[in-house]
Formats: sequence, C-alpha cells, structure tokens
Amino acid sequence: MHDLPVVVDSRLRLPPGLPRDLVAALKRVCTHDDPGYRKKRARGYWAPSGTSRIATWEVHDKGTVAESLSLPRGATARLREQARAHGFRERWLDRRVTRPRVEWPPFRRELRYYQDEILEACMFREQGVIRLPTGGGKSLAALALAAHARQPALVVMRNSRLLDQWVRGAEKDLGMDRAEIGVLEGGKKLRIGQRLTVALQQTLYSASFPLDDVAHLFGTVVVDEVHQVAAKTFQQVIDQFPARYRIGFSADETRKDGKEFLVYDQFGGVIYEKTRQSMEAEGWILPVQVVMVPTDFRADWYVRAASGERDWNVLLDELTTDVARNDLIVSLLRDVVVAAGDTPAIAFSHRVDHARALADEHLFEAGVRCGLLLGGKKELTRFEEDRVQLLDGAFPVATGTYEAIGTGIDMPAVAAGAMVTPIGSNRQFFGQVRGRICRTSESTGKKTATLYVIWDRHVFPRMKSDFEKWNDGRVVVRELGDLVRERAA
Repeated sequence: MHDLPVVVDSRLRLPPGLPRDLVAALKRVCTHDDPGYRKKRARGYWAPSGTSRIATWEVHDKGTVAESLSLPRGATARLREQARAHGFRERWLDRRVTRPRVEWPPFRRELRYYQDEILEACMFREQGVIRLPTGGGKSLAALALAAHARQPALVVMRNSRLLDQWVRGAEKDLGMDRAEIGVLEGGKKLRIGQRLTVALQQTLYSASFPLDDVAHLFGTVVVDEVHQVAAKTFQQVIDQFPARYRIGFSADETRKDGKEFLVYDQFGGVIYEKTRQSMEAEGWILPVQVVMVPTDFRADWYVRAASGERDWNVLLDELTTDVARNDLIVSLLRDVVVAAGDTPAIAFSHRVDHARALADEHLFEAGVRCGLLLGGKKELTRFEEDRVQLLDGAFPVATGTYEAIGTGIDMPAVAAGAMVTPIGSNRQFFGQVRGRICRTSESTGKKTATLYVIWDRHVFPRMKSDFEKWNDGRVVVRELGDLVRERAA
C-alpha cells in the first residue's frame, strides 16, 4: 500500500498529485444532494440545476501544479475508507491546536453518571456530536469537558439568552468570576478569557471580527445547539477552528430541511446518545403531559392556499389580534393554570407585541400578575427582574417569545407552559419548548409537568397527530369549560 499523508488542522488536507480516481471518490463522499432543491422542483418552482448538490470539499491552488484537496474534519472515516479502497494507508500529521495547559477551578456539582460517560466519549474521540435531551444537562457536561481537557475553551451559539445562561452556569458550577469569562458578542467590548470564552456565531462571522487571528487560541471548541451549524455562515465559522477537541451538543441534530449531513461533515457522527425516554424512566427529567385546548379560529384563506403561497406573518397577525382567541388564552391561564396552582408557568408566543399585550393588558385586567420575558438589550433589566419574581412566586405566570425563552433558559421550577401561537410541523421546536417544562426541581419538588397548547384545529388539523408522535402519545384534547370543571373538582 502507498502512504497518504493527511494534515489535520481545521480540515483534512491532502497532498497534490493524487490519482484522479481517488480524488473523484473523495469528492463524491463529500458531496450531498440538496433537499431544498428537490422540494422546489417537486412543488413546480424553478431552481438552477447547479444548486442541486452541496459540496463540502475544497480545491486549493486551483489550476496550478500544486493543486490539492481538503475535506471537512467530520469526513475522517470516509477518507479512511476511500483511501484503503484505492490502495493507500493514511499517515496522519496532526496539526490541531493544543494550547499550553491551563488549570480550571474544581466543579461544585457532582456529574450524573451519563455526564461522566459523555466526558469519557469526548476525551477519547476528540470530535463528534453529543445527543442529549433538553433538560438533561448538556451545558454542565460541556463545561466538564472544557475543564477536564485543561485547554482554553470557546463555546459558540446563536442566541444571546443562551450565552447569558452559559455565563451564569460557569459562575454557579465552577465558581468563575464573570469578569474572567471571555465574551464575544456584537455591540459589546470583546474579550477572550484565559479559560472560558463564550461567543455568538454572528459575531465570529462579522467582517469586523479578526477570526483568523483568534481561531488558533482555543484547544477546545464546543457548539451548543449544533443542529444550527448547517447554516452556511455557521459552517464557515466552525471550519476555521483547528482545535484538538471539537464537540457539538444538541437534543436532536437532525433538521427539518434534511441538512444534518453538514453537521456531520464538520463534527463527525454521534459519539454519545441518551434518549429522552430513558431519562424519564430513570427520573432525570419529567414526562410532559400535553393538553390541547381547541379554538374556533378560522383562516380559510390560509388553509386553501398552496403551501408555498401561505403568508405566515399575516396569519400570525390575525391569530394574535383575535379577541375570542385571546380571551381563551387568558381564561386558560387564569382559570386553569393559576387556579390549579400549576405555577410558576410560562406562555410562549411568536410576537413581542402579543406577549406584551397578554402580560400588561389582558392578564392584568383579568387580575393576574404576570411577568414579561423578552429578548433584546432594552428588555434585559425587566427580563431579569420578572424572572426572579416568577421563580420567587410573586408572579404566577410570565409571557415571552419563543425566541427569548424557548431555548437557553434554565428554570427547573417552572411547572407548566402554554404554547399560545402554533409551531406548525416543527418537531425540534416542540422538543425545545417541552424542555423548558420537563426539568426536575429539588427546591420545589415538582412531580408533574404540563404543556398546554392553544390548538387552532380548523387551521392545523394535523397538529394533534404530530404531537402524539413527538410526545409518545401523551396528548389529550380538552375544551376550556371541561378543563375548568376538572381543575375545580
């Protein structure tokens, strides 16, 4: 067999002059059908033929004698397989970044047994995807990895609220001072921490950020909600990091658009998984009961429109301003959730104005004290104040947007949630919302978790069957009046 030198840094880099059949094979295994192209063509839309495939290989010094090929790091197994099939044996030249050892403070919390298993898998495999249900402690496991690796670590995400949650987690679980945690977030003073740095992907991608100058500063790179790496800009960011440890965490890395292959190309396959069902059986998280409350709202124009011509924003305008529908939401929260003591509770909407109107107008007028949890810098002070009052019991309920509280919020005491605007057929989105409710709470000793869903049955008739499939059949439909009587009894 012939030797095949492979340089490993941020990518897998191959030498020039390889046999054409080997180069063609390597390109083939890093070229994927674009699901979006197929969907467009199936619906009768025009799509350029050149957009039917997505390639993650790159040619360097194209057109020169030294032209060479590189593959994404997650394609290591495919490279090995094709090399052996063509008579080559790899000779790996490891140029990944391992920084001088840094000491991390000891953990203040004991890891669960499966978090120890995650740590072992990450240290042994050094790159890959961790699949762990929301509420299972992904952030704690990732912090444990960073501390155990004794490397400067970068954690990348796309949500400011999630970033804040990471900072709080490092303060709580490692005793780190906020001032020593590096933060790379647009609009703020950018700083890199000696041990831990948290960053927004948008900041790393921005033209003004010197990514080339800092990519080599980290020996560990962690991506939270790794399914988002399939976005083109996220791909371009992660592909720059030559860190020895490159790990992605997600409750489910598969995507509605079918592009999870881009996640695997960057990180490799799943190296550890623990299912939601096993975690429920072992008592680490609570099974969530979904209660669907039907409405009489209609939007026949939306139902009759072709799938590619439905205006989601117009539908949301009508949903969130419908008087009868908002009255039902208020009654559900006041007469069912609050009256039965299923508190603290949070209600999710797509619209900022809708969440604000529910909290400051509708529920206020109905005699229910309600907090407001919105994203953005202008809302930060009220968000923190209302979050504390919600968890202290001063507010029985709080409203917010899916974007602000659907991810990155760790409030295990929350006993119930209410989805007051629809999420369509987005299974992953449903899992994120369920994850806000399923956490166990030692402080309150909560035993049950309930997710109420305002169900516009005339607009989304399949929603019940979708939720049954996603939630192991734990779905019931109750008219509001029946719920009120049941809770009163």
